[in-house]
Amino acid sequence: MQRALPAIRRFLSQTRGSMAVEAVLVLPVMALMFIFFNVYWDAYRAKNLAQKATYTIADIISRERSQVVPNYAKSYVRVFNYAAEVPGTLNVTNYETSAAIIRVTSVTFTDGAEDDDDGQVNMAWSMSSDPKRMPEWTNATIDAIAGQIPAMLDGDNIIVVESRVRWQPKFTTAMAADLLGKSSEGWFTARDIETMATVRPRFVPRVCFNNNLSGASAVVVACDL
Repeated sequence: MQRALPAIRRFLSQTRGSMAVEAVLVLPVMALMFIFFNVYWDAYRAKNLAQKATYTIADIISRERSQVVPNYAKSYVRVFNYAAEVPGTLNVTNYETSAAIIRVTSVTFTDGAEDDDDGQVNMAWSMSSDPKRMPEWTNATIDAIAGQIPAMLDGDNIIVVESRVRWQPKFTTAMAADLLGKSSEGWFTARDIETMATVRPRFVPRVCFNNNLSGASAVVVACDL
C-alpha cells in the first residue's frame, strides 16, 4: 500500500488528456441522451396538444343550441386532427383507420334517496366516431368513468368528451434496436394518448341528440330547450 499510494496520488493529480479519447467516450452518451429527451419531449407535446384539442371540442359542443347528430363525431375528428397537429390526417376520410377517435357522451346525475347513497350517473346519449374501436357508452358501462366525472347536483347534466390518438415516436423501433438493443424498444413503440374533458351546456339545459337522419321518423332524445 505504501508503494501504491504515491502512484494513486500522481494519477489523481494528472490533468493531461486526449480530446479524441474523451470524445469517443462522451459523444455516444450525449447522442443517447439527446434521443431520449427528444422522444420524451415529443410525447409530452403530443399529450398537451391532445388535451387542448379535446377541450376545444368540448367548448364547441357546450355552445350547441340545436340537435347533435352522429355525423358530428366525424367532424370533431377533423377539428381534433387540426388542433392536435396529428401528422397527415387533416383531410382524413377513412375514420375506421384514423389515428384519432372521439367519443361524446351526455350524462345526468340522480341524487341518492338515502344519506349513504352516493347517487347514480345516468347516460342520456353517447356517440363515437369509430364505435368498433371506441364503443358508445351505455347505462351498463358508464360506471367505468363515473369516478372521473366531476361532482354534480341532482338533475345536473354535463357533456363528457373523450379522445384517443395514436402517437408514433420519431425514432422507430428498428432504430432503437440498432442503437440501444431490443430491451429498450418500449420507449420507441407507438402508443395511445387518451384524454377527457367535461363541460356544462352554456345556452340550453341539455344538448339534444338526434340519432337518425331520416327526417320525420327520427328518434330524438327528450330534453328541455
